[in-house]
Amino acid sequence: MDAINVEGLTGVKDFCFGLTPRSPKVIDLTHSTKLEFIMLTNLVQLERVILPVEAPIQMLDISGTNQLSAAAVDEIINALYASVVEHNQQNGYFIVYANWMDGATSSDTHDMVGPPSSGSLTKLRELRDTYHWTIMPDLL
Repeated sequence: MDAINVEGLTGVKDFCFGLTPRSPKVIDLTHSTKLEFIMLTNLVQLERVILPVEAPIQMLDISGTNQLSAAAVDEIINALYASVVEHNQQNGYFIVYANWMDGATSSDTHDMVGPPSSGSLTKLRELRDTYHWTIMPDLL
């Protein structure tokens, strides 16, 4: 699959897509303003995810092999942060292991997709400390 159009999925709450050797380069979820649960794991060709700030996101997983640059991860974190603040969304999850299998291991050394910039790490710390989000891996 080289492209996906989810523009018509305006009422979807859960969006899961992953573990595939071919994937779209861009997934634009801006029209899915009711999203709560997003799982985009191991999408090898993925370069960009566009999230709707209006959505009350409770869980976001972008783990695994992908082509997300540090700037693309920062864009995701900025949108997630804005969504959490706008909805005062407490106790969520952001999973961003560089290897989607890392969550199953007990090792203390895990890399993050991207990795995020220092500004984005500050936002993740605020999500963790103020909004009680679980950030995995916790490299903050």
